[in-house]
Amino acid sequence: MRLRLIALSIALFTVVFIAGYMASTAQGYLDVSELRRVREGNVNVLGVIESYSVERDSLLITLTGRDGSKVLLVVKVELFISAHGKPPGPWITGKSIGVRGYYEAGASNPGYLGVVEVKEILSPCHDSYKAPPART
Repeated sequence: MRLRLIALSIALFTVVFIAGYMASTAQGYLDVSELRRVREGNVNVLGVIESYSVERDSLLITLTGRDGSKVLLVVKVELFISAHGKPPGPWITGKSIGVRGYYEAGASNPGYLGVVEVKEILSPCHDSYKAPPART
């Protein structure tokens, strides 16, 4: 009886843990313009790449939303290459991209809603950019 109760509690804990994990990772994308109501935290953001620059080992991307709102994405070049199979170039401008990262409102640059430190590139995958599969 006692062993059954322990097994049941472990199973229940596992189910609750998996459900919580799936709920936190399955959240939908926010358009860049929707970041106005977010102060800081982990977000999934979708927008169109307006411009980019490379500084040391980081890729700085200006991501634009439906209403013209902008956010600055900070992506490790290594992460970008891993996701897309090739380095960034002019081919990324005008493309839609979805990312997961940590957002902080109020960037030091005027005209930006804030900055997203990108942890994962969610979409589109390398097929959308016609890049070869990433080598990991």
